Amino acid sequence: MPRRSQADAEFKRHVCGLLDAYIVEHGITDVEAAKVLGVRKQMIRPYREQKSLPGTEAIVRACIYWDLHFRYKGVEISAQSFAAPNGQPSSVPRQLQLPLNEPIHFQSLPKNNMEDVQLTVSFKKVS
Repeated sequence: MPRRSQADAEFKRHVCGLLDAYIVEHGITDVEAAKVLGVRKQMIRPYREQKSLPGTEAIVRACIYWDLHFRYKGVEISAQSFAAPNGQPSSVPRQLQLPLNEPIHFQSLPKNNMEDVQLTVSFKKVS
């Protein structure tokens, strides 16, 4: 069985360092970070301790959700790196926390401030 190649150590330090700094600066829990990055919460600590390099999808999500910018061998990696042809970042659903223990009120906005918004509500039993 072929060995997996090792991640570029400098890039790993750079990516993990920026992730850790963002998480600390914004007071984000490991659970919240895992949801945003699309990984299990157990993966956040190895990222923050620079023991493991996040996968491509997690790096993309960090760029898009947290507006982080990474450099690899002189190339800038940011949300714009994953932009659609119209120059806008490709669509990634944004997860919102809804306070379901109290009424939710939606306010109507003036027409000139309206955006197309899709609201999907899913319920999942958590044991």
